[in-house]
Amino acid sequence: MKKRILIATLGGALIAFIWGFVSWSVLPWHTPKAFNNNKEIAKVIQENVDDHGMYMVPPHKEDGQPNVDAITEGPFVYAIVRPGKLEGWDMLKPMALNFGVNLFLALTLAIIMARRSHYTSKLMVGFLFGLFAGITASLPLAIWMELPTLETTARLCDPVISWTLAAIVMGTLVKKPKRRIFSS
Repeated sequence: MKKRILIATLGGALIAFIWGFVSWSVLPWHTPKAFNNNKEIAKVIQENVDDHGMYMVPPHKEDGQPNVDAITEGPFVYAIVRPGKLEGWDMLKPMALNFGVNLFLALTLAIIMARRSHYTSKLMVGFLFGLFAGITASLPLAIWMELPTLETTARLCDPVISWTLAAIVMGTLVKKPKRRIFSS
């Protein structure tokens, strides 16, 4: 049983990782727009930002409340900013960390699936797992930060697709145990 869960975990993580690659590298839906004059924008950011963080234009008022007039007037920007140079960046570390996250999520999904007898039920768990993640990752940003429709759709669909695909494979590997998991 444990071996099947570990194999399913590895398979699910790999499928989610591959879907992430396809979604971000092949499909055209995670494509941020460029400013008209990127060099000028970069210069202004470097001159006006001290450290890495989330920044918003317009900022909140001094009392912590949103500046409704300024937000309405525009422009509105909500961005992750790293103003300085980053030494030695390559894609290997973020890819490894992302795969580690996928391993953890796939293990969680495999444990939940192990409580289900029917393959259809296991698929539904994978779909709902992805749907929950997609809604959590996309709709609050769409509601509060005006995330554009295409990016909202991509952020909603990515986990639904990846964890449904993973569940297709994982559901065939994970079997309901003869005794309860995590019981004595």
